[in-house]
Amino acid sequence: MTGLAVSLAFRNLGRHRWRTLLVGLAIAIGAASVVLHVSLVDGLRRQMTHNLVVSQYGDIAISPVPEQLIRDPARVMKSIADFVPGVRMEQSLSTLGMAFGEETSTSRIALWGSGPVPEGGPARIRTAEHAGIRFQAGTVLLGASIAERLGVQAGDTVTLSVLDQVGDLDASVFEVAAILEKGAPWQDYFAYLALEDLQSLMGIGNAVSLIKLYLPHGIRGADSMALRLRNHLQNDQEPVEVATYKEKGGLYMGIITAARIQAAMINIVLLFAVAFSVAGAQLLAIHERQREFGTMVALGTPRSAIRTMILTEGAVLAILAGTMGAVLGAGVALALGRTGIGMSAEAFAWMVGGPRIVPVVDGLSVLWILLELIVVVTLAGLFPASRAARMLPVTALQRAT
Repeated sequence: MTGLAVSLAFRNLGRHRWRTLLVGLAIAIGAASVVLHVSLVDGLRRQMTHNLVVSQYGDIAISPVPEQLIRDPARVMKSIADFVPGVRMEQSLSTLGMAFGEETSTSRIALWGSGPVPEGGPARIRTAEHAGIRFQAGTVLLGASIAERLGVQAGDTVTLSVLDQVGDLDASVFEVAAILEKGAPWQDYFAYLALEDLQSLMGIGNAVSLIKLYLPHGIRGADSMALRLRNHLQNDQEPVEVATYKEKGGLYMGIITAARIQAAMINIVLLFAVAFSVAGAQLLAIHERQREFGTMVALGTPRSAIRTMILTEGAVLAILAGTMGAVLGAGVALALGRTGIGMSAEAFAWMVGGPRIVPVVDGLSVLWILLELIVVVTLAGLFPASRAARMLPVTALQRAT
């Protein structure tokens, strides 16, 4: 019976080619739009999460409480390494200070000191031009905006000053190793230098303000690992706070959640638009095929068979057109993913870690969208199918004459 319904569905779709083409085009455009939109949102989510992890907190962040510094980071890191074999750690230190150019220009500045990046670990600075730069003692990497304000270029010197632990103003001269290309505010308005240089400038010994953990399996399992680390470190001599990237990046995660909710709402609207267009086309088709249905009922065709035939027509069309649309949407997303989509908003570039959004095509998401589309289109045919099945033979034949 199922094979007969599918055969009749293909025959009927072929008999009304223009209507089939138009309805199929609507389904394909809807599928392509949903796939492309989901790919953009997935790309945005992954970029924001990656930026949050790499640029700021790691998979798990260890920060001091209640003081502003972890005074003995080596002991804390050893305790963590013994508890979590294979974990990579990076120490960092940040503070506010002043920068003085070679002439009279000055600027308030945020200073970030970072220790050596572990082998295979993520780099703190990630730009197209300076991806391989490592922090070297006596040098500083300047954000573009700060460099412009100070009027310096690579090879020049700048004087950086901060308040030490007793409130005195300390200053040191650094060579500008590179000017980072314009990008996000965290890059444009920061000065990056070796951790030991900033520690020496602040007069704090080996203290740091953050220890970033990069787990062997990335962000997977970060929540459970953070809980285990809290229990492990709670009796430590130096109290610290253990938080995941999600807990630290409240603003980021809120934006990610909002983007996903918005994407879901837009996808629902698109799917319902497709469903209504298919239902309308099927109602029109049923009106034109009244003689056919009346004859079938008169010849003893079960009403359930007529209902199944209408639903099968919609399902077949949804599978064929939806698959083509999903492939088209995925193809467009992959093409855009090669170059990315440029953004003009600096604040947005700060959150995604660069000037472009790169769409990401997830095969499982595409398959799920296709299944949703097939279900929605099939359900949209319930009312037209029921109306066709309830049609009386005499009435149908009278209306058709």
